[in-house]
Amino acid sequence: MSAFEAIRLKPSFSVLASVLALHCGAGLTLFFFVPGTLFVVLGGVVVGVSLFLALRQQWEMRGRVLTIYADGGAALGDGESFQLVRVSDDAVILPHVLFVTLRGTDARPRLGTLRLMLVAGNMNAAQWRRLRIWLRHRAVRLAAVSP
Repeated sequence: MSAFEAIRLKPSFSVLASVLALHCGAGLTLFFFVPGTLFVVLGGVVVGVSLFLALRQQWEMRGRVLTIYADGGAALGDGESFQLVRVSDDAVILPHVLFVTLRGTDARPRLGTLRLMLVAGNMNAAQWRRLRIWLRHRAVRLAAVSP
């Protein structure tokens, strides 16, 4: 397998900002419209944990490298160590967002199943276009025909 392209992922600040705005809106709604202090506190904890997990997931893209191969295979790594992965056939390819499920293919995979939401802000524009084309024409078709 020869590498088609190595895509260095980065956090998308538009996604980070929209996640923060949505969670702030949910917190304000709890504060102003939910009766009872206990419900406000419990709801605030749930919103806070949700905010933390969403921001952490986006921030963890920093330093990850997705290497795509011409035959439809892929590898995901942190720049030093890589693991071969396969794109599941349930990938959703929209004009402004990709939802991709990656499964480890090694004998003892470090990565079980990883679900990624990728937007154009996670990489440069040329890589975004090539990744969408690669998913549509290579990876999803390979996943559909392989067991």
